[in-house]
Amino acid sequence: VDRLSVYFGLTAEEILEAFLRGELDYVTDLPLTDLSELKERAADIQVLEAVQLQTRMLVFDCERPPLSDRRVRQAICLAIDRRRFLREVYGEMAELSIGPIPPGILGYDPGERGYAYDPDRARALLGAAGYEGGFETEVWWPQSVSSAVECLKDDLAAVGIRAEFRYVEAEEMERGLRLRTVPIAGRDWYADYPDPDDFTYVLFNSRNRDLFISTYSNEEVDRLTDEARSVMNREQRAGIYRVVTKLLLEDAPCAFLAHRRSFVAHRADLEGVTLHLLSPSVTPKDLWFAKSSS
Repeated sequence: VDRLSVYFGLTAEEILEAFLRGELDYVTDLPLTDLSELKERAADIQVLEAVQLQTRMLVFDCERPPLSDRRVRQAICLAIDRRRFLREVYGEMAELSIGPIPPGILGYDPGERGYAYDPDRARALLGAAGYEGGFETEVWWPQSVSSAVECLKDDLAAVGIRAEFRYVEAEEMERGLRLRTVPIAGRDWYADYPDPDDFTYVLFNSRNRDLFISTYSNEEVDRLTDEARSVMNREQRAGIYRVVTKLLLEDAPCAFLAHRRSFVAHRADLEGVTLHLLSPSVTPKDLWFAKSSS
């Protein structure tokens, strides 16, 4: 390699166009809703795809009425058309989230159904909780991903929940969570290590409330996530995490929405490309160019 060029300050569109012109050797995780145009416009590239070790969710303040009532939280989960959310926000670049654990991680249960879209049942639960006429609330949503979330607002309004969406930067979100001024927060969690512990113990064990800035607490979830940390048998651990997932779905401290898909597109003659599920998604030191056949 005679020269290595690194570019800063380019928009996603500029990066994509530079790649298609052959000025870049690989690109990864641009905010695309599908890869069809990329594949059609550049026949001499290769694309690797995988589900990220990431979960997007609506996190509830479980100590703030009316969200302190589990039936209200369950109603919100039932009110959201998550498949529509995926289409409008991510296109083809996400998978439906059933629970906290993404596909590819021990304990993920492909047979778990989670919450189906059922606005009638959502209204019934709100009525049983004493909110037949609905209620007003506020949803804090990351400014960086504020597009196309009107579908969530519409879904909540359809069952009587009048939600004002407030788009905030990461620092304001964290400050609001710590001050307990956020009823519902749109949040992402990316794995620090590829293990279900990072999506269960770290997020939902009550001793980590300050870490995830959560108000959720369940003694059985605490016990099981503590126990799983010392279990060596793989199948036994997987079974524990499946039980934890069921408990979390029943308690509904969050409405689990999506797991993003990751990709890397690269020139066909660039060798050694591997899509890693933890950051960085591509390791430049592992790459080389194939020798020309000529």
